[in-house]
Amino acid sequence: MITATGLNPGNYDQSARLGENSSAGPETRTDEQALVKTIQSAATAVESARRNALERQPSAAGHAVFERSARSASWLSKVGRKIGELVAGQVQPGGNSKIVSDKRDLIRLEIAKVGSEIFSPPPSGSSSFFSPDAHSFVYHAQDAGGSTLTLRYEIHPSGIIKTAPGPDGRLAYEQLGLDELKRLATAADTYARRVLAELYG
Repeated sequence: MITATGLNPGNYDQSARLGENSSAGPETRTDEQALVKTIQSAATAVESARRNALERQPSAAGHAVFERSARSASWLSKVGRKIGELVAGQVQPGGNSKIVSDKRDLIRLEIAKVGSEIFSPPPSGSSSFFSPDAHSFVYHAQDAGGSTLTLRYEIHPSGIIKTAPGPDGRLAYEQLGLDELKRLATAADTYARRVLAELYG
């Protein structure tokens, strides 16, 4: 079973209050703001590169855009199933024969070439990490038994909010602490650099 620890070792704290960081001094807050800017820049750069790639395409049929959905547990489980299908091989790495017709195709290609290599997968499972839009990153993992975990990291001016399934099945929201924020910034920066160099460069 995969637990909702995400990029942060330890227990998932459903009771964490958004915006609370009473122990954070001015230096820590400045560090957090710089990390949030790094994550935002990575998501924006990838989204801009996708937009440019689609604009360069000769009249592709219907550019369906992966719109941000309402925050609901059913949305998160649907995303998890779809990501599992994507990672299962709908897009083959290195294959240039696929015609990219919309943003989802580009995201699939990013997952196949880069996003599946950012984090180590669970034993005998798979994992992926990607930015669906300029305002978030998603981490998805599936183990050999079919258990899945999908975490969404939403970028806000005040910090990054992690959305994960709580113990009761409802979505739980938690503002990232400095340690997990550092790991997310490293992952987002690595993802953006590789995607821009390997796919859109």
